[in-house]
Amino acid sequence: MEVFISAPARSFDRVSATIPISLFLEGEDSKMEHSAYTVDFSHDGVRVRTSLVLFPGEMLGIVAWGDSGKAIPCRVVWAERSSVSGSLAGLEFLGAARS
Repeated sequence: MEVFISAPARSFDRVSATIPISLFLEGEDSKMEHSAYTVDFSHDGVRVRTSLVLFPGEMLGIVAWGDSGKAIPCRVVWAERSSVSGSLAGLEFLGAARS
């Protein structure tokens, strides 16, 4: 008998949107911005494309490009690298950002 284990269903649908954003890695000087673009987002997180190399477990903040507001805290859940298109990563919103 074969047993298939499927991934848990997503709580919220994803919405496709390409929005320029800035990434701020935890532990870096807060003025050091890394550019990125959203691919899609949901209530729980966002998928981004960036030339920055990200690793699962890293903590960072995101803000809309050019916005001087407070960064939304996130955690890198997964990341893929591509020599053609940069990096693609899934970020989970943390704390109050999820409310």
